[in-house]
Amino acid sequence: MKFLCDVHIPIKLAKFLISKNHHCIHVNTILEKWHTKVGQQAEK
Repeated sequence: MKFLCDVHIPIKLAKFLISKNHHCIHVNTILEKWHTKVGQQAEK
């Protein structure tokens, strides 16, 4: 099963799901965690 965890979901839960052989991505790991600035995605 695949999960995309929102910022309101603890990263610990995402790691738990991965340990149970689920595909899980926490949105904080997609770009540069909370350091990503608005519009930075378009610059890359």
